[in-house]
Amino acid sequence: MLQCNKNHNEIEDFTCSWKNVLHVAESTKNYSPSMTKYQQNFWVLIQEVLKSNPHLFTNDEKIFLESFISLPDDSQRLFVRLYTRKGPWFRLSSISYPEVSDSRQAIKDLSAMGYMCSFKGVDELEENDMEQILNLLTVSELREIASMSKNGTRVTRKQDLIASVFSSYEDGVCPFLPSAILDRTEICIKISSKADSLIWRTERLFFLNGEQDLSAFLLVDLGIIKYPAYHCIISEQIFSARSDLIAYEEATEVAQMMDESLDENKSESVLRCIKIADSRMSHTEATHTSASELVTAFFSCFSASWVYSKVVFLGVSFLERERRKS
Repeated sequence: MLQCNKNHNEIEDFTCSWKNVLHVAESTKNYSPSMTKYQQNFWVLIQEVLKSNPHLFTNDEKIFLESFISLPDDSQRLFVRLYTRKGPWFRLSSISYPEVSDSRQAIKDLSAMGYMCSFKGVDELEENDMEQILNLLTVSELREIASMSKNGTRVTRKQDLIASVFSSYEDGVCPFLPSAILDRTEICIKISSKADSLIWRTERLFFLNGEQDLSAFLLVDLGIIKYPAYHCIISEQIFSARSDLIAYEEATEVAQMMDESLDENKSESVLRCIKIADSRMSHTEATHTSASELVTAFFSCFSASWVYSKVVFLGVSFLERERRKS
């Protein structure tokens, strides 16, 4: 009898183990054996957010994000690499990664899918982009351009050179600046505004804060941060509707403006943020109710009204301190 029970237990253990093996094997089917770790992490980010929050994206946005998975490996890797770098513009000639065999073809594929944009001619270069692209030039290249203008310059620091060159262009002293930049940088690329905003939103929904990004995966991969194993069960949606998410994003933009205004001690900007927050706060309400006060408090942090209330509180506190100083 004991032998029968032992055999039965062994069969159950084997069956359980085999089920786990099948589950792992099934999960790995979605990922190519040649896929890099950061590429796989990016897949997880997109897939988990789309699975958990499909109601927060339009059909066009979902199709766009899902199209990333159909891109060739080179394109996926290059996009993730550039997305995690400081941009917005990059010189094509300086892009080189050992795991990306053909950067030019990768960029071509990304551009075709709307993930990248570039400029190849002077007529495509806008004034706002010009100042950003000047940062891609080396100090020696900036000096060359500066020496070509009538005014010239004696500054040596890179940022001073950029300011001087761009000022000469605005004053009409250096009208050849766009062509001079293009002659040196050749083709420049950047992540499209659509891709940038959607991936930013995806990150925010995945991490539920504005501080963490894809680097959080790296910390886990390196073993620097370890999380316990757990099953994530979503019983309630933090954002019940797309309109709630949009309102929250708009509120966080005002909060960011307030942070910048406080850092720079700009009383007028602080007052403007208070007025914006106060006017919008009356039109937004926290819609989450739960049996648990703790859960309700957590959800309220992701409402536009909560963010606006914090903006008003910080702004009023700042103005009160300034008044006491005067």
